[in-house]
Amino acid sequence: MSLNSSVAAVLASLSLLAIGTTTSIAQDKIETDYPNDTQASADETVAPAPAGSALLSQLATGSFDLGAPANIAGVLDYCNDKGLADNAAQKTADELIEAQGGREVLSHEAEFTHGQTGILTSAQDRHFTLEDADADTARRLCARIGAKARALFLSGTE
Repeated sequence: MSLNSSVAAVLASLSLLAIGTTTSIAQDKIETDYPNDTQASADETVAPAPAGSALLSQLATGSFDLGAPANIAGVLDYCNDKGLADNAAQKTADELIEAQGGREVLSHEAEFTHGQTGILTSAQDRHFTLEDADADTARRLCARIGAKARALFLSGTE
């Protein structure tokens, strides 16, 4: 085997090792971002991640799937209570609450009450809190959540 062949073989081995390490690190990161039953017991509460520019970007690109309509209604209700919702988000909140049986019915659903505390839950069971977001970011989040909720849950009601 020539020196060039030996060097090429060593470099190829190192490249495969680096790819394996990167994949392992990426998988560790994914597992951290998306907790599941094997990582957290039902007794543990997973703290929601702060909502910010990353969530805004995910909402804008469509890579964030809204969770239960009750949770979204609760989040938009939170936005209304905190003065963060524009007119469209306020209207969406009211219509979404009404479409699910009204405030009295929703007040008994955990998804709605979590939303009312500013905790947004995705369809993938990821949790974000709007509570710690700065006012401008929170307003933008409320507007985007409202627009996405209207398109997803209320598009045939107008």
